[in-house]
Amino acid sequence: MANFQIVLDQQVGDEVVKNVTYWQLPDNQALTLQTFADNLRGTFVVPDLIGWLATTWTLLSLTVRQMDGGGAFSQLVTFGLGPLLGTSTGHQLPTQDALIVSTGFLGPKPNRGRIYFGGLVEDANTGTGQPVLAARQDFQDAVEVWRDGVATGAGNAFLRIARPNFTTNTWTLNNPVESVIARNIWGTQRRRRIGVGA
Repeated sequence: MANFQIVLDQQVGDEVVKNVTYWQLPDNQALTLQTFADNLRGTFVVPDLIGWLATTWTLLSLTVRQMDGGGAFSQLVTFGLGPLLGTSTGHQLPTQDALIVSTGFLGPKPNRGRIYFGGLVEDANTGTGQPVLAARQDFQDAVEVWRDGVATGAGNAFLRIARPNFTTNTWTLNNPVESVIARNIWGTQRRRRIGVGA
């Protein structure tokens, strides 16, 4: 198995957005990484995440960093089908608003994680200012696929909850994801305000 930090490189309008995740892959071969990237891209299509994401949202690539010791380096993995664009023509929510999907492990730390999905449209927001159930379910379903395994051609890749040590380029501790819950309160990430940064 090979441990990776995998960054989902996105753009929302003029704003750069990065989701930092941790995965265990069967190996570190180029074909394994490419197949994983293409299949991870597919999880935004089924279930229909791109239907909740504005046409101003784009999934550009993955930046992958193996974290099994040695000299740290990252590489860019692009998608065989190219960047993926959101398909909703609805009004985009503010860039700092994100749908939160929490991950959990029933055991010692690290046992909690969060993934923030930005770029959603107003149709995903209820009149009382909460994410609609259908949107929450689609994003939860996608992260459950990540938990249960994304095919790589050499075996499945699994989302992990990890405690990275960037000095040694390793994971100090890590656990599998057991629970996945999409939250019914929007998350706010101030650094994702327009002009602030990733």
